[in-house]
Amino acid sequence: MGLTLPRARMQLLAAVAGGNSLVLMLGLVSGIVGARALGPVSRGQYVATYSVASIASVAFSLGIVQALVTYRGPDRGIGKPLKLQAALSLFGGASALALLVGLGVHPWLTWFGVGGGAAVTTGSLLTSLSAGLAQRRGDMARGYQWVRLVPQSALVLALLVLWAYGTTDPNIWLVATGLALLAPALVQFLRALKPYAGGSWLPSRELARQAFATVPMMLGILLVNRLDALIVSVAYQPEQAAYYAVALAALAACSALGTALGMIAFSQLRQLEEVQAKAALIRATLVKTILTSALTALPILVFAPSLIRTLLGASFLGAVGPTRVLVVASVAYSVDYLLLHALLILGGHRVGTVVQTLVAACMAVLLVLVAPDERLLPVAWIVLAMHTALGCLLYLVVTRQLRVSHSAIAAAVPDHGGSS
Repeated sequence: MGLTLPRARMQLLAAVAGGNSLVLMLGLVSGIVGARALGPVSRGQYVATYSVASIASVAFSLGIVQALVTYRGPDRGIGKPLKLQAALSLFGGASALALLVGLGVHPWLTWFGVGGGAAVTTGSLLTSLSAGLAQRRGDMARGYQWVRLVPQSALVLALLVLWAYGTTDPNIWLVATGLALLAPALVQFLRALKPYAGGSWLPSRELARQAFATVPMMLGILLVNRLDALIVSVAYQPEQAAYYAVALAALAACSALGTALGMIAFSQLRQLEEVQAKAALIRATLVKTILTSALTALPILVFAPSLIRTLLGASFLGAVGPTRVLVVASVAYSVDYLLLHALLILGGHRVGTVVQTLVAACMAVLLVLVAPDERLLPVAWIVLAMHTALGCLLYLVVTRQLRVSHSAIAAAVPDHGGSS
């Protein structure tokens, strides 16, 4: 199968980029409302616990979201294992947050807030699973966007109600936002599962094999992408967590179009058989990813102080420094996203895991060393350096993987040119 026609690819890119932009706009509104309603301290408390809950949703995905895209087996029997996984995530999220209460890491967190955080974990996971099913169907232009936009819209509505009500208790905010995410995500998830009914509560052997094969690599992605947020959430003061959340939001905004290109490439790569076609798609997407991410980051890099003062208020100007560094890091972040997902298709799970483990280990050591000072700029510079290093290493690995695949296919073709 050849590459998708340019016009069709552009239409798909427009749909995915538009969906990503809407999600980011809703996220921006959420951040503005939260900042204006709570201020740095209460906003930092809410964000710190919310971050742990959302990180838990990624950890409890167990690689199944990616396996839904790469698995080529029958659809029947996928539904029940996903339901079981969703139920386990509720327990897992509650356990992770209960640990924060037990250790006194988040002294503001109550058991009421733990329940809200668990709802955030499960709602986020259900959204990811529904998005994975949409990718499996190849429904990137409509279904993939819809399953993300509806929960995010409900979240914004809940935040506006909380702002109007005037409460600043982070536990109430966790419960309200958790339920706002969970309710629509659950409805959409059950609707998405209808074509996948029947079968056992346990996944098929091949689906489980693919899911477990990607677990080390996906945990590596989790560490590299979220370790900074986790450490800031548990080891820094709430104000610092609030500032860093602003910087992370800017990173997400700048990488939106770049990751959209990666999402499309991930869906298209699984449909290609020829190694040369895969290589051409990866190279073309890589160039576009770098250019689009850089062009998006430039205005935020220049106008960060004015944007933060206007949108969030002068009390959040402490976020300017890390924001500027992380918008530069968004270029490497987008490249990493593309190359990691390309490795999943190319069968490079093991070598990708090794590379990520090395980078994550270096990142963890550096973040722990700078944590006692509770300064955000060193954290942001570490993120920039580690994502850049990871991107360079992944490029070498993907290039090698493509070369090995091409050599293997060439060796398998009989040579009819010799004399008999």
